[in-house]
Amino acid sequence: MAKLILLPVYTDTDDVTSYDLAAVQATPELVRTMTRRMKVFRQAGRRDRSLSRMAYWDNHVRFFMRPLDGEFPDVDEVCVVDEEEVCIPEDYFVPADVVRMVVERGTAYWTAWGGNIGLTTAEVPERVLAGSLSQPS
Repeated sequence: MAKLILLPVYTDTDDVTSYDLAAVQATPELVRTMTRRMKVFRQAGRRDRSLSRMAYWDNHVRFFMRPLDGEFPDVDEVCVVDEEEVCIPEDYFVPADVVRMVVERGTAYWTAWGGNIGLTTAEVPERVLAGSLSQPS
């Protein structure tokens, strides 16, 4: 069964936006890529202690507004669900530009621009990747 990472989204504005949440398909390829990028960060950090983060152009994440029906789970922190458990109507997804995956010590998150609004997802800890996401579906 395919897994989906659901992430809260933080904006640089107090205004109400359409960027409530983000979703990432947790494919084996993406999990390997994220794990490899975290390993590269750790190795580079050993050589240069001033390294605080690395960023990659990455469009795996999709931003969306929270569906209004009561069936959608509360997402106050990173959660992993079976893709079949949630239904996100295609017209709920909203465009974002300049999408990057940012890797820091033991974690990764995405940043983007939605129009003139800065977006940042919650962090995906390495332990989440090493656990349930890396298990075969």
